[in-house]
Amino acid sequence: MNDETSLKIFVIDDDTEFLNMIKATLEGRGHSVLTSVSPLFAIHEAASLRPDCILVDLMMPGIDGAQCCSELRERRELTDTRIIMISGRDPGLWSQKIWASGADGFIKKNTPAEKFADELADLLSPENIDAMGRKERVGYAI
Repeated sequence: MNDETSLKIFVIDDDTEFLNMIKATLEGRGHSVLTSVSPLFAIHEAASLRPDCILVDLMMPGIDGAQCCSELRERRELTDTRIIMISGRDPGLWSQKIWASGADGFIKKNTPAEKFADELADLLSPENIDAMGRKERVGYAI
C-alpha cells in the first residue's frame, strides 16, 4: 500500500473483466472496492453503502451512465460522494452529457490499470476537492 488514504469505492460497470481488473488494482492500493454490474441495482445500493467515490461506466444496457449518475446525484446520502464517469469511448463526444449528469470527472477505461488508479487518486486528492468545492467540476483525466 502506498501513502494514499484508504477509500470506499463503488464501481458500476457491465464489463466483469474490467471490474475484476480495477478491483484488484485499487484494492492493491489499500482501498475497499465494491462492484455492481447492474446500474439499476447500484442506484439503490449506493445510498446504503455510502462510498467515498463511485465510478460509473458511461455505456451500459438498460440505463446509461449519465442517467445513472443523475439519479445518484438525487440521493441526499451521496451529496459528498465523488462520481467519476468512465468509458472506453472518446469523452469529447459525450462531455456535455457527462457534466450535465453531475459527474465530478472522467477517466478513459482503456488507460493502463496503474495509470487509471493514479488518475483517480489525482481526481480524488484533497487538494482537488478542497480547491474546486463540491459543486465544481474537476475536469478530464485523459
